[in-house]
Amino acid sequence: MVSQRGIEANPDKIKAVLEMTPPRTIREVQSLTGRVAALNRFVSRATDKCLLFFKTLRKAFTWTDECQKSFEELKLYLTSPPLLSPSQQGETLSLYLAVSLTAVNSALIREDDGMQLPVYYTSKAFQGAEERYPAMEKLALALVIAARKLRPYFQSHKIVVLTNQPLRKAMNKPDAAGRLIQWAVELSEFDIEYRPRQAIKAQALADFIAKFTVAEEEPQEEEPDKKWEVEIDGSSVKGAGGVGVVFKTPEGHLLKHSVRLQYPTTNNEAEYEALLMSMRIARELGETMLRIQSNSQLIMGQVNGEYEAKEDRMAKYLKLVKKAIDCFDEVILVQVPLQYSPSHMEEEMSPIDVSSSWMTPITNYLEEGTLPSDPVEARKLKVRSARFTLIQGTLYKRGFSLPYLRCLDKTEADYVMREVHEGICGNHSGARSLVPSSSEQDTIGRQCKRMFGIPRVFISDNGRQFDNSPFREFYEELGIHNHYSSPGHPQANGQVEVTNRSLLKMIKTRLEGAKGLWPEELPNILWAYRTTARTPTGETPFRLAYGIEAVIPVEIGLTTWRTMNYDESSNDSQLRTNLDLLDEIRDQAEAKNKVYQQRMARYYHRRVKHEEFRVGDLVLRKVTLAK
Repeated sequence: MVSQRGIEANPDKIKAVLEMTPPRTIREVQSLTGRVAALNRFVSRATDKCLLFFKTLRKAFTWTDECQKSFEELKLYLTSPPLLSPSQQGETLSLYLAVSLTAVNSALIREDDGMQLPVYYTSKAFQGAEERYPAMEKLALALVIAARKLRPYFQSHKIVVLTNQPLRKAMNKPDAAGRLIQWAVELSEFDIEYRPRQAIKAQALADFIAKFTVAEEEPQEEEPDKKWEVEIDGSSVKGAGGVGVVFKTPEGHLLKHSVRLQYPTTNNEAEYEALLMSMRIARELGETMLRIQSNSQLIMGQVNGEYEAKEDRMAKYLKLVKKAIDCFDEVILVQVPLQYSPSHMEEEMSPIDVSSSWMTPITNYLEEGTLPSDPVEARKLKVRSARFTLIQGTLYKRGFSLPYLRCLDKTEADYVMREVHEGICGNHSGARSLVPSSSEQDTIGRQCKRMFGIPRVFISDNGRQFDNSPFREFYEELGIHNHYSSPGHPQANGQVEVTNRSLLKMIKTRLEGAKGLWPEELPNILWAYRTTARTPTGETPFRLAYGIEAVIPVEIGLTTWRTMNYDESSNDSQLRTNLDLLDEIRDQAEAKNKVYQQRMARYYHRRVKHEEFRVGDLVLRKVTLAK
């Protein structure tokens, strides 16, 4: 019921529950749960309050003392149900999440004159495997359930999720479970923001949160006993620069990372870049306490407040560093003498181009939550970023089947295109995209006339390349008669020729004018042929032989997720597992091949006019020289 005070529960429905006597049969329990379901919107933690009632329906009816106590508590709650507040158009709503041992709950609220007013309560019991979800996944499930049940509110309002747990980070982790990735994509259509929980300003909400304080603390990550030691260094040369970071964990493990700055920079700017990069990586790793060492007295002094940043660029760097420090619980900056500075920065790892590209808005949003000022563009960016993730500073797109697809900027894309079209992978592209195509007419004109003169009759198979209008005009100009061979086994007609023609085309593409070098290029040609997917089977010959796809050379020159995370011991065991599953892959390829043949047969039969002949019918017979 809507009144000037707000949205009130129907008094008749509340009276129906208050006047009920303790149930004595299953039918009366069903009547009780049905009446409570009509008031779910007004009942905080409805599932937990009614859980014992539902349990009595799963077995022989027994009304226990616990059921009677829950029944009385429910009646007491309904004697003064909360007054719900209607939402206003365009206002921002907040969402509290709570997880118990048996259900997930949420409370949608709005603020009016500094007071938090409830708008809607939702609750859902765990079903099946949901009870075994990790604590963080249960919290994410509570958000998804709220978004599904309160979809009109999520579509028309900005929703601020108030939680002290790293929920957004958990859903965007590279190693997140498949369901978390699906939920992240599902929630990407809404305008959702995550903020730490603030003080509760309403008693009804305090009752909602209090019971779940302990349960919600379960997913909280334990803080490390010791700070991570971080050593940074940066330097510049003419036209470019480089930075390096070495992390030392409390257990003594070393994590090294270095980046080449592909733009002119000074030594001080490189030091600032190293400092920013170290904190960015530490934040991705989930660390909250750092002890950073650098040999730059100027940078350490400016950040610690001992020196003043006078130059404009130094002031901007200092502002970024202080903003990054606010994301940590504690950061200690120490200036060390030059001779003790880290010297592990020789190897270049994960070079990135800092110039602006299509990845820049997505990277800024994932790293710092930066959004465009335009609300429409900000919403588009949120939806688009749901399928991307940052791994060690590199942007990846989540594929539907995983692993992650590495995103490329202009320089990296140029490298990949050159490798694919000019390197060993160029064989996959075929002659059409690599060299000027030469028609069959030119081939016959050059080869046949030079070696044998103009033939009188040309016999070929039933291939369409020799049975088309341009070829027939070519024959007529030279006075050549075209005859077709009669295949003895139509199913195998042309298969060997197609394979040989593919190999010859690839050899010609690679050799161009140097025909005598074909033995040297043949291994590369065969490798390319064996690692190219075939249309009928959808698989490569290499995978049908070994059970796994080959690593192409471009993945070595420009590392991908699987090459960066290669582990020899686990790789050997996975290879053996793939060999065990090889028969299944071959069976699937055979099934795909049969489906492809059936599809081609249906396409062919659609163009054939069915005719029936009887003994004695006159037919026109085409006589050729081929027997």
